[in-house]
Amino acid sequence: MTSSSNENNTSSPVEKYPYPTEFNVLDFVPRLLSEGNYKNWKLLMQDFIRMRGLLGFIKGVPVEESNRDEAWERSNNLVRGWILVTLSEDIRPRVLSSESAKDLWTELEEIFDATRSLFHLDEAKEYRQGHYLALHKAAINGDWDKAIGIIEGDPDAVTTPITPFLQAALHLAVSSSSAGRNRFVRELLEKMTPEDVLDLVDDQGGTALHYAADVNNIEGAKLLVSKNSDLPDVVDQYGYTPLHWAANFRNREMVLYLKDVTGEDFLSAGDLGPKLLSFLTRAEIYDIALAWLKRKPEMACVEVEEYGTLFDILVEKHTSFPSGNCFNWWQSLIYMGVPVKSEGIATHHSEGEGRGDIENPANCCISVWQRLHFMIWEVAEKLVPYVKRIREKKERQHHALELVKFLCMEVAKSKLSDVEKIFKPALRKAACIGIPEIVEEIVVSYPLALFFVNLDHLNIFIYAIMYRRERVFNLIYQIDGSWRYIYGVDNSLNNGLHLAARLRPEQQINLKASVAGAVLQMQREMQWFKEVERFAAPGDRETRNRDGMTPAEIFSHTHQGLVKEGELWMKDTATSCTIVAALIATMVFAAAITVPGGNNNDNGRPLLSKQKAFIVFGISDALALFSSITSVLMFLLILTSRYAEQDFLYTLPKRLITGLITLFVSILSTMVAFGAILYLVFGDNKAWILIPVVALGSVPVTLFGALQFPLLVEMIQSTYGRGIFGKQSDRVLR
Repeated sequence: MTSSSNENNTSSPVEKYPYPTEFNVLDFVPRLLSEGNYKNWKLLMQDFIRMRGLLGFIKGVPVEESNRDEAWERSNNLVRGWILVTLSEDIRPRVLSSESAKDLWTELEEIFDATRSLFHLDEAKEYRQGHYLALHKAAINGDWDKAIGIIEGDPDAVTTPITPFLQAALHLAVSSSSAGRNRFVRELLEKMTPEDVLDLVDDQGGTALHYAADVNNIEGAKLLVSKNSDLPDVVDQYGYTPLHWAANFRNREMVLYLKDVTGEDFLSAGDLGPKLLSFLTRAEIYDIALAWLKRKPEMACVEVEEYGTLFDILVEKHTSFPSGNCFNWWQSLIYMGVPVKSEGIATHHSEGEGRGDIENPANCCISVWQRLHFMIWEVAEKLVPYVKRIREKKERQHHALELVKFLCMEVAKSKLSDVEKIFKPALRKAACIGIPEIVEEIVVSYPLALFFVNLDHLNIFIYAIMYRRERVFNLIYQIDGSWRYIYGVDNSLNNGLHLAARLRPEQQINLKASVAGAVLQMQREMQWFKEVERFAAPGDRETRNRDGMTPAEIFSHTHQGLVKEGELWMKDTATSCTIVAALIATMVFAAAITVPGGNNNDNGRPLLSKQKAFIVFGISDALALFSSITSVLMFLLILTSRYAEQDFLYTLPKRLITGLITLFVSILSTMVAFGAILYLVFGDNKAWILIPVVALGSVPVTLFGALQFPLLVEMIQSTYGRGIFGKQSDRVLR
């Protein structure tokens, strides 16, 4: 650390400030790495600063900004630099915001000194912490019988802050989880005036109603509002009402209550309304957000400083749209069948909207079949609670889509510059994350959005290709015939086919989440490349980017690792399955030449050949032998196959599918043959013998099916199914 000498080496930061000669601090003080060596570092650092006459800069009285002259700034920066140079790379960024050496020293003490008090209280506040400890405990336990004795002896305890955060007993009681909390609140309010309740705030400006909203204590909130109806309109130091708190903590029932007792004109002032909309959207309470937005449509384009526009929030909510569902087949059936109750948000707090569910059929026209449909699903929800969760998710997604539609309609009415400012980042983010619903609604409401490009000259379909979002890419099939090709290149002269050929780390993450196994991942990559190739403009296949590479060359280069993984996975699978198939072939061949029951010595025919079970044994044994040999041949073919990129599209998956199916058939046939033998030898024509035989024989078949069948089904769907690409809707986008 370079410095110059000063004739006056006083340690007081308010006199002439010293500036010692050159020192390398690390020669005297070790580097601060963690809490483990903080104590030693502090002693050595403090001694180093003291010996240079500058201890006042970390221990003295803070100097007012008006008294900080050039000499003080120079010495302060010197001490601050000494401290910073000894901090590790992990610690330094955490304290860089401290401008003075004293602030830096204090912040390090707060981080590492376990003996330092977290609270800076004066003597009176320190006294209250101990004096009112019993009341503190009674409030959080809802013990009014104990609290009344304390309050009668000290009436001021009702309105006195009893915690370091300036919380009174009312704050603690209304936010506790005890059974007696609301009785405590009721009795406490009897001893307070309406003005007392309104003036009682913590160090953040939060009232007791803020605390009730935080924990969803509706009964406590009603007691507070009945005491002083102005409480819902009080804001804390951050400008948030209790309604904002309730929305921020996803307390839907509390939101429904507070929105009716909070002044609408009050919420419309300033940024309270937009912030409330942001909180409701972040909390996924979309139906209430939509109702509020319909009353104040001008807020659709408002940008909140911390959260951006509503679209900025919605594009992060992938699971709030049907495209974000990850259901298995039976969950998908429930999702498709369960009805969405078109229930107004004012179920028990009317806003003039009638309920549209079956519980109030007078307000809507519902057929008898629809009523029966609702009743059946209501019974199903009671019997299987998971059905209710799926129904609630479907309703939430329905409301999210309705909110997006209304937002699109309102934003589209704005001037072009405002529309671009909102829609362009929303389109890009939705395409990257994979939310086709948002992309589709934006394009439908504002067709020109289809041609929006960002600073890197890429449109939504290019982003869908880059991030492997097939549901967004499939929107291209809903565009009229004028859109035949994917145009546009990025700053590196990569066209759409170049980007489809490139495998990036984020694409590998998406691949692993969508398909299992390196073979299916490689097949999916080939499918993407071939599909984008259909929409490539003439000449794109041979075009070279700034690095001089064609799409095919990029594909081969970036997929080398995945090809090797796929080859290794295929060979390991084929080797394991070959061993199993060979063992089965050996067993069933031996069973065929060793006939159960023996042979007739006169003609050589099996003695049990007239039995029906023997015919079953013969057929299943032959089927097991033929299928196991076929399986062995297919897996041997896989072991000796070529592993080029193109082979992963159809050739290799077909061979693996054939091998797995024939292996499954051989296992199934082997168990049937074995069961038939047991029945022939031990059954003595008793039918009940079949029960344990079938039960035991089904165990290995079931295990094989449970472990291998999902992969087999997925591979069949990927190879022979309709695929992931294609038109998903008849809705025309342009």
